Amino acid sequence: MLCLSLTSLHAQTEADLNAWNDVNVYEINRLYPRTNVIPVGEQWSQCLNGDWKFHWVDSPSKAPIGFYKEDYNASGWKTIKVPANWELNGYGTPIYVNVDNEFRPNEPPLAPTVDNPVGCYLTEFNIPETWKDRLTFINFGAVKSAYYVWVNGQFVGFTEDAKTNAEFDLTPYVKVGKNKLAVKVYRFSNGSYFECQDFWRLSGIERDVVLYSKPALNVYDYEIQAGLDKNYQNGTFAIKVKLQSNTNKIQKNSSLIVGAYEGKEVDGFPENILFTLTKPINELTFTQADDGYYYADVELTADSKEIGKVKPWSAESPNLYQLRMSLMDKKGKSIEKLTTHFGFRTSEIKDGKLLINGQYVLIKGVNRHEHDPYTGHVISRESMEEDIAYMKQLGINTVRTCHYPDDPYWYELCDRYGLYVWDEANCESHAQGYGEKSLAKDPQYKEMVWQRNRNMLERDKNHPSVIMWSMGNECGNGVNFEYTYDWLKSRDKTRPVTYERAIYDRNTDVIGLMYASKEYLQKFVDEGLDKEGRPFIMVEYCHAMGNSMGGLKDYWDVIEANEQLQGGCIWDWVDQSFIQHDKDKDVDWLAVGGDFGHAYGVGDDDAFCANGVVSSDRTPHHHAAEVKKVYQPIKFTAIDLKAGEFEVKNWNAFTDASAYDYDYTIFSSERELLKEKFNLDIKPYESTHINIQRLRIYGHPGEEFFVRFSVKTKENQPFMPAGTEVAYDEFKLDWPSEELQPLVREKQVQFNAASGSVYNDDFSVSFSKISGEISSYVLKGEELLKGNVRDNFWRAPTLNDEVDSWALPRWRKAGLQHLTAKVGGLHFERIDANTVAVNANVEYYDGMGQLQIVANKVYLIDGEGNISITNRVEPMERVTSFPKIGMQFCMPMDYRYLDYFGKDMENYPDRNAVGKMGLYNVNALELFEQHVVPQDNGNHSDTRWLVLREDGDNNSIGLFVKMNTPFNFSIYNYTDDNLTAARRINQLNPTDFLTVNIDYKVAPIGTATCGPGVDEKYVLKNQVYEYSVLLKAFDVKKENPFMLRGFQVPDATVNMVPTPEIKATMAGKEDFRMYNRPLTISMTCPDPDAEIRYTTDGSEPTQKSSLYKSSFVILKTCTIKAKAFKKGSVPSFVALRQFNRLNIKNTTFVTPPAERYGKDADIALMDGKKGAPGDFQNDWLGFEGVDMEATIELAVPTDINTVKVGLCHEPNNWVVWPKSVWVSFSKDSEEFTDWQMAELPVFDLPDPMQGLGRIEARTRVNAKQAKFVRVKVENQGVLPEWHPYAGQKAWIMVDEITIE
Repeated sequence: MLCLSLTSLHAQTEADLNAWNDVNVYEINRLYPRTNVIPVGEQWSQCLNGDWKFHWVDSPSKAPIGFYKEDYNASGWKTIKVPANWELNGYGTPIYVNVDNEFRPNEPPLAPTVDNPVGCYLTEFNIPETWKDRLTFINFGAVKSAYYVWVNGQFVGFTEDAKTNAEFDLTPYVKVGKNKLAVKVYRFSNGSYFECQDFWRLSGIERDVVLYSKPALNVYDYEIQAGLDKNYQNGTFAIKVKLQSNTNKIQKNSSLIVGAYEGKEVDGFPENILFTLTKPINELTFTQADDGYYYADVELTADSKEIGKVKPWSAESPNLYQLRMSLMDKKGKSIEKLTTHFGFRTSEIKDGKLLINGQYVLIKGVNRHEHDPYTGHVISRESMEEDIAYMKQLGINTVRTCHYPDDPYWYELCDRYGLYVWDEANCESHAQGYGEKSLAKDPQYKEMVWQRNRNMLERDKNHPSVIMWSMGNECGNGVNFEYTYDWLKSRDKTRPVTYERAIYDRNTDVIGLMYASKEYLQKFVDEGLDKEGRPFIMVEYCHAMGNSMGGLKDYWDVIEANEQLQGGCIWDWVDQSFIQHDKDKDVDWLAVGGDFGHAYGVGDDDAFCANGVVSSDRTPHHHAAEVKKVYQPIKFTAIDLKAGEFEVKNWNAFTDASAYDYDYTIFSSERELLKEKFNLDIKPYESTHINIQRLRIYGHPGEEFFVRFSVKTKENQPFMPAGTEVAYDEFKLDWPSEELQPLVREKQVQFNAASGSVYNDDFSVSFSKISGEISSYVLKGEELLKGNVRDNFWRAPTLNDEVDSWALPRWRKAGLQHLTAKVGGLHFERIDANTVAVNANVEYYDGMGQLQIVANKVYLIDGEGNISITNRVEPMERVTSFPKIGMQFCMPMDYRYLDYFGKDMENYPDRNAVGKMGLYNVNALELFEQHVVPQDNGNHSDTRWLVLREDGDNNSIGLFVKMNTPFNFSIYNYTDDNLTAARRINQLNPTDFLTVNIDYKVAPIGTATCGPGVDEKYVLKNQVYEYSVLLKAFDVKKENPFMLRGFQVPDATVNMVPTPEIKATMAGKEDFRMYNRPLTISMTCPDPDAEIRYTTDGSEPTQKSSLYKSSFVILKTCTIKAKAFKKGSVPSFVALRQFNRLNIKNTTFVTPPAERYGKDADIALMDGKKGAPGDFQNDWLGFEGVDMEATIELAVPTDINTVKVGLCHEPNNWVVWPKSVWVSFSKDSEEFTDWQMAELPVFDLPDPMQGLGRIEARTRVNAKQAKFVRVKVENQGVLPEWHPYAGQKAWIMVDEITIE
């Protein structure tokens, strides 16, 4: 470490030092960091924020020489606001990257010497006469990245560490009157390698600049240690004070007085004195330091018995006491006064748990970056106040200051209103990875790591809200962090020290692994993975990117069941987007990585910075409600839903349940039956049982009964007035009601099979002969549709979908976005005079003409205009998961007024804790949320029925929708294609119609953008799905659609023959879709009296098709369809199976594929299934660090002209293209032809980290009657130098070898 003193620089210039690019110099003349001692008020302090003269250049060599001199003419300079980020004011390019450094070259420890912008600042300040003979200091809140300071042409100092206060002593340089301040800031410095955080890389003076004056004898620093005794009852108090003087001749009878107070202020003084401590100053020994000043240390301790029982500080009860310090002269006159607040609080690891004030606490946390949608890293006090208010309202109790210390005002707010702070040092060297190149292992950075942690600790040590220190983020682990851990532990014995990348090493008091799955958390507990028995608190989890946070409740089910798991901090609080305006479309949109262009040859990470609980303007995302629901302090659990018995648990750590008001409401979709208040008195972490009143009631047809418990604040709390709801739970009661009634069918109905229509005088329904879909629905001359009522198996992918192995990779592989419907048969049949049945066997083909889904449908249409649709959806093998299963149709915009009974909040299967059942009336367009990247949202689950209607004088027509089971809906005024393709809000094109989704099932959303994918239990897998839906157009003035809720949704399968089952057997094994030897086919039907007719050419079976009598053998690829018939019954749905004869017998490998990427390895290379990039556990074979060499035995000798080898390049998954690909052939497995090299695509990418997806190596050959094919794919071995994890083992993925 080189921390140069003032005298050593007396004759040197800034140019000589080159400190900004010297790893051994991180500060010059910077004061040793300390707590806030800036005087309050304008008498002794000046805020220098405002317009400063500014000159920006793109390279250090172009910076103006001598600009800091008093006679320098800067009249031609522009001005810039201080604080402000350059890049948001027209100087340079804002860059967002996650892992990478934002500059080139990337060669630690040296920063760029060419492409490295420099900003020079000039301003003036005035020193009043009253400051004469006193000490003058300047405090820079935050400056990115390294900077020099001059006053009146004289060099003052230099420092790095962009996110903590830096102070300099200006006393030798200032004069009474006007003074010139000059600051030179480098965008990049050697310190930038430790500022590689996942946020916008911006620069400039980012926080307040404050000038202040202190007396010649002053309190330089102090440290409060306010804790609790061993019984956590009485307060303990000690204070260490460092006094500073410009002389060692201290006035006799001068003293230091420290007093602690509580209560309201009366005449400017607190009403209650807790204790007073006094120390004569002239008894102290003042020792001169290198800076020329004299210092003395004082330690004062209060008697614990004198203090007595105190009100401890916690996030639930942020009890603060006032501390006043006075330096008094011999006449009792004040030399200096300081006032602050403190809390009695302990934080410790004990018995494997984090304890606050001796009590186990759960960390219901969030990470918080400092970001403003207009000003970037410059955060106003109003914004901070808005943040803490909403955090408290959501039940958040902890904030991790990712990944640097925050603005000092934030800690004041956390002290005052109650948030635990996990304070993190400004240390992240992510770009250098965790391996041997990690800066954590490089001893030349030891002092830099220590210095940044020191700066944090010394600044924030007196805040009771700070309960843990974090040494940094994503630097890897090594000697530098071991050294710093030891220093922190010795320096502060009152708080745990943590470091996530220590994993299970010694230098962390908490296991904090980020993005651990809930399965790993359970394994951690069950298997005792940490031999030290430390608590597990996730530094980051539940990545809230886009429409996200699926699985939050699942996490907390595991956490709440295991005390060693103490929660974690959601990533993260606020989207890091910038509000921009598209003048052409007159619409605001949100900019993220790459939207401002690129610089220095650095790419971008797009919207990976948009992962907040709230948007950048602090508008809550829909998923914010789930946070409040899961984090709520009181929770109810059903014990007996028939008897009305429930368990209530108080999840607070310090607050008794009696602090809240309680009530419950029993209601249905039709009425509110009872509302009662009740009281609870439950100690923290304890529970009790309660019973609601059991009403003697028998519901109307289909009426469901619910109970909702509500918990409200009894008294005013910060940001939550008395009566604010802080928790609720809701349950469907197991109470009886009448059976649903059959639909009334009194009017007759006609049909015309030739035109494909069903009708009477009131309505008409038309069908497409091509797709079998409803193409028109007219009531009293008014068309309700703008397009077909079609099956829908697509949603605009969420950002999680794009990378989740269960989602988009599979959906695209199956071509689900653009399926073409072809009706295998459309049959009209009269059931009775009032009902017509329309049977449709619809097949859905992808863009390659491959059959993917078969939807058998029966429409029952009666004379009342009721349309019930019974659906049987059967996916083919390539469809391994669905985005959704349902129907979609478009309606005129006039029908945007929505009534429904269901949940009030957006929900998905894995984010369904939140939401209150009720009858809601909304504008459907208000349910859609504008995310940074457009994507699916607005889904409402558990819906019982809905009505879309017109409004105003013309509200004559409406549409009623219901399913035979609770369903999902979403509505928006965009097409799915537009939502899927658009990457920003201003790329959306609003339509003049509504897109209406009525879904039986929807896929989960998870958090796969960073962390575990969706829980498999929520996935819509390859299986048959059956559901029924009712559509009813009605005249609002004549009919009450709400009466329809008590009627059945007709199920056409009641009178239908059960669907037959097709089975395939080979060598004693069943259920084959691919085979390489004779395959035996058998069929069964649950109705033994039915006969099965089948075809093997893919045509729809009729009663004239082949009759199944016994099993038979197939020898070639074919599609078998079967249908069951029975006299007097509706024929069954069509059963369909595809069988693919493979030209492969088996495969042998020199080195077998990795176990988790080796599914069906014996046939996978020629099974006809191409893999989806990212979904490597299906249809891919993976090899880590080794070549893939395989010999394939073909089923029959084959002439081969071309060989194609399917590969993948997805560097983010450590999968890279191979060095080379070779093929060889043999007729007998003994003698092979010479190796022949295949041609690979040209990999000429500006960013090699860009994924290419699936690629193919190809070669033309002339192999006659080959029986064996040998393929060798040569692995790179290790990840190349351009990869962030260079040197780690590289993967190759191979999916399909095609021979022609």
